[in-house]
Amino acid sequence: MSHPPLLPTVRAFPGPAHAVLLTLGVLGVQVAVGMVFGIVSAFRAGLAAKGVPAPLTLPPAAILATNLVAFAVVLGWAARANRGQGREVWRGGRAGPVAWVAAVVAGLGATIPISAGGNFMLWLLPLPKAMVALFGRLADLEANPLIGVLTVIVVPAIVEEALFRGYILRGLLDHLRPWPAIGLSTLLFTVLHLNPWQVPVGVLLGLLCGWVYLRTRSLPLCILLHAVNNTVAVFATKLPITVAGFNDGATTGVAHPGWFDALGVALLLAGLGAFAWLTRRLMAPPPLPPIVSIPPLLPVLAAGDAAGPAGRPEDR
Repeated sequence: MSHPPLLPTVRAFPGPAHAVLLTLGVLGVQVAVGMVFGIVSAFRAGLAAKGVPAPLTLPPAAILATNLVAFAVVLGWAARANRGQGREVWRGGRAGPVAWVAAVVAGLGATIPISAGGNFMLWLLPLPKAMVALFGRLADLEANPLIGVLTVIVVPAIVEEALFRGYILRGLLDHLRPWPAIGLSTLLFTVLHLNPWQVPVGVLLGLLCGWVYLRTRSLPLCILLHAVNNTVAVFATKLPITVAGFNDGATTGVAHPGWFDALGVALLLAGLGAFAWLTRRLMAPPPLPPIVSIPPLLPVLAAGDAAGPAGRPEDR
């Protein structure tokens, strides 16, 4: 008896190669749209004649528009390749509210090692004056609070997590083992920022959100963690105390005091431990189906044997 051919296994999109292409797609559209805004901005402000690089003269609103266009194009591509999977990508996951609190505690703690890593990069590679001005302009919410919050906190958290956790990591987990998938998505997330001073935040935040997504498949929780990190980076100067290297406005790589680094590590480990315990059942493998005893198949009788003794000519 012939059997129908087995259907090929369909893996989730993207695989490793397409994950790289999606990241390059964002960068390509950002550069193209940014150049248009940069040229317009340079001519309007008369900066081209003064030799100021046009890409660094973009106002926050233009940077916001550039990122929205770039991610809209690439997320549209990813969504089209995952037709019918929208709810799976954007779902809230299975973690309870207490686990969300534990994740936020870990996220708050992670901002301190991230800041320490950024200080090390500033010490190793001093920040150019043009970049100081750019980052300062992005973090200055007094001129236009709404545009500033959207540009630095809300939009990056949503679109970057949608791409790198909702689509890329979700797809990679169907192609690779968990930690190689998290590692590749973190690497691409870090490369997207295109500057060495944001390597610590790319690596640490990427690993944290990747691990949280692995355990919960919750894109909204990853968006919240990303937004927490960005909020702390922007509003740290509003804290009632000033900590060297964290919210003192230094751009030369000043180290934190030891007690502050210890506080960050303690919060991070406590949050991770509590989150791992609260989500331990989510990582348990599904129960195996019950074993049903199936009797062996009877052998197929030959045509001559099927007739029985009475059917054999020599027995008649």
